[in-house]
Amino acid sequence: QGVSLVKIDVEGWEPAVLRGGEAFLRDRAPALIVEHKHAGWTGTAGFLEGLGYQVKDLGNHRDFYAWRKPEHAIT
Repeated sequence: QGVSLVKIDVEGWEPAVLRGGEAFLRDRAPALIVEHKHAGWTGTAGFLEGLGYQVKDLGNHRDFYAWRKPEHAIT
């Protein structure tokens, strides 16, 4: 069984966690919910876009959703 969704809330360490999991993200392409209340979330989104993810801010001033697989897409 695979992982289809990962929630990341690591109090500002999101870029480091995602970089550390880069191979997993490339291979498995799970959907992501990432808390971004800390500065620098646009860099995190840019990193994910570089891996082929699409990113959508959820409009709650703290989370964004990212996906690569069509079945994970939201509009």
